[in-house]
Amino acid sequence: MEANALAQRKGFSHHAIAAGLGMLRFHENRLDEAGEFFREARTLCKSAGDRVNEYQANEFLVMLDFQRGRLAQAWARCEELLALGDKLRGGSEEPFARAMACLCTYAIDDEAAVLEAALTDLRIADAKHRLAYILTRAALRDCERGRVESATRRATEALGYATLLERATELLLANVVLSHECSVTGDRKGAARFAKEAERIRVVGAAAWTHDIAARLAGKNKRAARTEAL
Repeated sequence: MEANALAQRKGFSHHAIAAGLGMLRFHENRLDEAGEFFREARTLCKSAGDRVNEYQANEFLVMLDFQRGRLAQAWARCEELLALGDKLRGGSEEPFARAMACLCTYAIDDEAAVLEAALTDLRIADAKHRLAYILTRAALRDCERGRVESATRRATEALGYATLLERATELLLANVVLSHECSVTGDRKGAARFAKEAERIRVVGAAAWTHDIAARLAGKNKRAARTEAL
């Protein structure tokens, strides 16, 4: 924000400032503003021929659409992400672009096989932060569809990566999924333990938009507990 103020006084623009502000707004759940900043960053990167940071701006725009439930739009954006990823060989950009497209397909059409294949390639690329993202979002879809085993497996793997990298948002999502699945299977101690950890992470810095997800799954856990008691 300080860099942005200095840049405005000098009449200067830089993609890193726009991208940084976009990340802050995304974290704060100010998604319209975040989208504007990421589009600005993308334009500046295109002008400079900076494919790496152009990819990152597009990556966040796909994530924004996915976060908002605009799945068809997110899937369509993956085409540009794939095209850029193909030019950035040797890293995790191309495998992540394919995994993101497959995640959208999984959310829309429930095609699990293509997602699993894409996740295998992403593991080979050893992109732990991107793996944690895909796995937590897939685990949330599994929760919605009542797939306890798949949700638990994916959330557990994501929890390992997120713990290693200290990524609060993915840590919270993995913990709330595991709390929910423990509750479904009748493991009250496990459910309480994961819920307590999720609450601790929420307080110390997970993205603002995760709070609604945590509250929704916690509400399902309470309803399930009441049903079991009856």
